[in-house]
Amino acid sequence: MGKKKLYPDINIEIEGESGVWKTDGLPMIYAPRHWIIGIHKDVEHALGRETYKKLLYKSSYHAAQQWCEQQFKYHGYSNIELLKHYLRISSKRGLALFSLKSYDMQAGLVEIELRHCCYVLHHRHVSGNKLSANTECYAFAGSFSGALDWIAHSEKLAHQFFGFETECAAQTGNEKCRLEFRSTKIS
Repeated sequence: MGKKKLYPDINIEIEGESGVWKTDGLPMIYAPRHWIIGIHKDVEHALGRETYKKLLYKSSYHAAQQWCEQQFKYHGYSNIELLKHYLRISSKRGLALFSLKSYDMQAGLVEIELRHCCYVLHHRHVSGNKLSANTECYAFAGSFSGALDWIAHSEKLAHQFFGFETECAAQTGNEKCRLEFRSTKIS
């Protein structure tokens, strides 16, 4: 008996004239994982890991802020409801299965767990399941920091979040990765 297949329950609209895909009013791109990660790895190699990590953090941070604003306008989501929606939608897009492990906006601490992360799966495929010397899932730190800052601002909290990967399945051989987000008070 084969594995059960799941099909996405994401609202996808395709414009007839242009072929542009949209979900919740936002233009989307459906692309093969190896293509996306191949570009990611090539840019990381060309710029150097640390430079690329900073660039990706900043750009994904701003993209998440825009996404949160759009989702607030489109669905009315805010606070933890918005973060849970973000994790749910991101999980349906083949990036990873994301789950919220802890959430304390007042204390400025949030933890997110990833399973079946696309970066880990790609690393295991190309390395023959060898452990990585590096964390592979840092690409998500900026986007979730951006979302958490948007939520903090909407809750009138003077927090600015910074995220980092504390556990990576590519390094440990385990099945999960963990991202931690801590905030500093801003005035």
